Amino acid sequence: MTGAVARVEAPRLRPSTLVTPGQRLGRVLPVLRGVLGSRGAHLSADVSLGLVNGIEYVLWCYTFATMIFTGALMAYLPLGASVILVGCATLMITVGLTSRVHVHVAGTEEQAVALLATIGILMNTRMGEFASPDAAAATMFAVMGLSSVAFGICLYLAGRFNLDQLVQLTPYPVVCGYLAGIGWLFFAAAVTLLTGSELHPSPRVPCWSRRR
Repeated sequence: MTGAVARVEAPRLRPSTLVTPGQRLGRVLPVLRGVLGSRGAHLSADVSLGLVNGIEYVLWCYTFATMIFTGALMAYLPLGASVILVGCATLMITVGLTSRVHVHVAGTEEQAVALLATIGILMNTRMGEFASPDAAAATMFAVMGLSSVAFGICLYLAGRFNLDQLVQLTPYPVVCGYLAGIGWLFFAAAVTLLTGSELHPSPRVPCWSRRR
């Protein structure tokens, strides 16, 4: 019993069809130059914008922390500033990696900080209801975390069901009063940070009081 053995010959390549590594590199380099050239024109602007935006939000995060952690909560100011800074960095990285928009500026918003600062002021007025300042600080961090999650869910639902038109139903006087309140909180926090004195808007107490 004999078997047939098939003979397969490899096709012979002509010298004209052979591509050397140097020729491949010569074809790739023009493509890379075109891509890098078109992108390099905007690279310096992107880096500058990111650098300025990062430095600005570092200062904003510390300012927001000084507005929230006042009075008896002042001892937790470094931890609060670190938490806000980490949250802001996480937000920027998430938006930068997942957003479909090529140009965007993301960061913390002062509207939420104004509400948290109001909660912090109320907590200072009722500090006796807490077991200790540590319990009050833990409550504040819990409020910050839950409010961030709730706000994220609201934004997702607004984008999912196209509820952005509801913002136009907000009365103009309400918006003006809200922005005026935010401005007052920022002004009071700046005065407290620079002078060490607190501003009291109530007419029944002195306008200035030295912090003990």
